[in-house]
Amino acid sequence: MSETSSGSEDCKCKAGHERNRTVAGALVVREGLVDAFVVGTPMGLTLVQRALVAEETRIPLWVGHSISSGVNQVFQAHDAAVFPGIEYAISVTHVLEDDLIFEPLEMKERFHEVPREPGLGVSLDMDAIEKYRIVSSPGPTAPTRFAPAP
Repeated sequence: MSETSSGSEDCKCKAGHERNRTVAGALVVREGLVDAFVVGTPMGLTLVQRALVAEETRIPLWVGHSISSGVNQVFQAHDAAVFPGIEYAISVTHVLEDDLIFEPLEMKERFHEVPREPGLGVSLDMDAIEKYRIVSSPGPTAPTRFAPAP
């Protein structure tokens, strides 16, 4: 390890970087230097961890998915509904050729309601999904290609 100009230790290992980020994050929270955590596209365990930190610190989490399909948008809406720490789920939608769902989520006063039907609560457009299906060629080094549109 070496000493940096700020006096903190600079570790070349992953664990050291994680420790330094954790300490820096704790200082930011303790000193009240952040109004919200903004993260992009966390999924699974990463999202759960970040949402729990947001809930515990009472600092809201804003999750951004950027440009996404209707499937991503509705999945993100379910995430935001489940975790109290998530204040906003931000996505740019309705810019792709196909949303891959039949029922686009309608915005009302900057928000949309989470579908209540079983599963994700929307019907998948299977024709659109087939249109964009990715096909892998046999063999470990063969390139992946898009399937031809019908």
